[in-house]
Amino acid sequence: MPQPDQTDANAGHLGLHRQLSDFLEWIKPYRELFILAGAVVATISAAVGWVAGHFATRAELSSLDCRITNSLHGQLIAFKSDLADAGVNWRLSQIKQMTVEDPRPVAATLTRLQQEVDELRKQQTSWVGDMQKKMEELNRGCPNSGISMAKN
Repeated sequence: MPQPDQTDANAGHLGLHRQLSDFLEWIKPYRELFILAGAVVATISAAVGWVAGHFATRAELSSLDCRITNSLHGQLIAFKSDLADAGVNWRLSQIKQMTVEDPRPVAATLTRLQQEVDELRKQQTSWVGDMQKKMEELNRGCPNSGISMAKN
């Protein structure tokens, strides 16, 4: 003998099945219309998603481009400064070596080396200043103008 819980469950299942069958019979003539409406909703949703993703990505790429450019220019400034410092240090060590080896160094050579040191320092200062101005100009075009640059 079936138990009352099983009978109620089977009746509920059959009732749901019958309701679903009746609904499917009722929408049969409108099936293409429902499919078309679903396709339109899906297309609009996809278009909205694409537009939001496209423009968000474009802004992020622009910001990334500015950060990379600033980073590269900052590294270039540091590299050029280190290169100029190496040239200055090399010339200063030549001057020091010449004065240690020979107490009577050739004045013309010492003067030339000192002038080279002074010229390298001027070039370094000028070049770093020009690069910092260029970086400031690039920062003005960035969407996130709060990007800071390292000053050497």
